Amino acid sequence: FYKEMNSSIIKTPEAIEHLNIPQIGILPKVIDIKKGYHILQMFLEDSESNFSESIRSSRAVIESKFKKNSSYLITSSNPSEGKTTYAFNLALSLEKTYKVLFIEADIRRPSVLNSFYKFDKEIFGLGEIISANNSLKETIFKVPGTNLEIITSGAKRFDMSDIVNKEQLRKFFDVLKLEYDYVIIDSPPVQPVSDTLILTQASDYNLFVVRSETSRTLAFMSSIKKIQNVGAKIDGIIINAAAYTHTSVGIGDAIRSISCSVIEVHISNTYSREDFRHKSFLSSHVKGVILGFGLKSYDLAIESFNQ
Repeated sequence: FYKEMNSSIIKTPEAIEHLNIPQIGILPKVIDIKKGYHILQMFLEDSESNFSESIRSSRAVIESKFKKNSSYLITSSNPSEGKTTYAFNLALSLEKTYKVLFIEADIRRPSVLNSFYKFDKEIFGLGEIISANNSLKETIFKVPGTNLEIITSGAKRFDMSDIVNKEQLRKFFDVLKLEYDYVIIDSPPVQPVSDTLILTQASDYNLFVVRSETSRTLAFMSSIKKIQNVGAKIDGIIINAAAYTHTSVGIGDAIRSISCSVIEVHISNTYSREDFRHKSFLSSHVKGVILGFGLKSYDLAIESFNQ
């Protein structure tokens, strides 16, 4: 049984529906990236792409479901499942209308932020704040061409749990929330290090990224259990790199399927028909399907549904 669980991978949302954790978004698999573009800031560089539309849909769910002036931790089971890509693009989408701070909290294995943006001076970051080497003001930088402010991991490398505790982190995040509408925390993955377990206890909301066809069921379930064991919880799940195509959902099929009592949007290997029997499902999920994969008929869908 253990061997089967360890080799099992998560392919579709149905595989984790039994956990009753809200689905915050489905990100389509990005195969071709335009020359000179980078998926880390796809929302900024290619705002009309299917990926960017899915980020907008996820943002809409977060805006409606969770509170402002809050901290949002983004994590995953293991590296390379898309948590940084999702977290940073979400922050870029939110900064259009809110004051947003992005924190690179993976001190031991920082992402590309430290090297991706070429600043004209030495970068101090979260490591320096925690070790009390620098003030908060010295560590905040603005992403070029946006109003998004960021704190990178900095130069120092250490085990966070040896330096700081959950109460200290919570107080730090609370101070930031007085200044920012959204504090987005790009956390380390759960399995390799213990830092995430401290961060999940200090943040207001914890969101979990699962990579379709890659994330293993056993690692995912183990990560959820670890987080629950420290008294924290997962508030939402994002399915990344979903292998959908434009033929999976047709505009005509989607619109023709909508009626007063039953919304029948045919998405192969995604949702059952029963999921669409509730009007509340339309706003949080069907919009994500229609917008998230380049189908611009959301207003028409709503109009048809309300007739």
